[in-house]
Amino acid sequence: MFTLASIVEKETAIKKEKPLISGVFYNRLKKDMRLQSDPTVVFAITQGKKKMERKLLRKDLKFKSEFKLDFKTFVFLSFLIGLSLFLGSALQQVALLYTDVANAAFFTIFYVPMVPIIIFLFKKKSIHWSVWPSVVLCLIGGYLLTNFHDATVR
Repeated sequence: MFTLASIVEKETAIKKEKPLISGVFYNRLKKDMRLQSDPTVVFAITQGKKKMERKLLRKDLKFKSEFKLDFKTFVFLSFLIGLSLFLGSALQQVALLYTDVANAAFFTIFYVPMVPIIIFLFKKKSIHWSVWPSVVLCLIGGYLLTNFHDATVR
């Protein structure tokens, strides 16, 4: 809803045109059509990383993404993702057989800080500063919940 409102806002600055434009977008979405709105085309071309320095051209509507994936690669990557999810779930379930409830909470809480760390390490993408206080609070809460000084492994 907010995304569509942002697109309508970028499409026109005239207040009385906004209901008409949002109606057109709503009808296009209902018919599973492309919006083909200037802001969406600009975002697709610039990936939202920079301002477009030129006017849009008709050829820009035929913009193709640089990310292409053949079927074999798609199946292979899907298999790897599925396998890693299965192994992660299975290993966690096995680990839970040999521990108490406090340690089980630690295993579950451990995912929160791992996601931004994995993104940072593998994608070389900087993580927004607001994520790190959340990670620290999660680790503190996890420590307090797990009761480490009395924790034992069976």
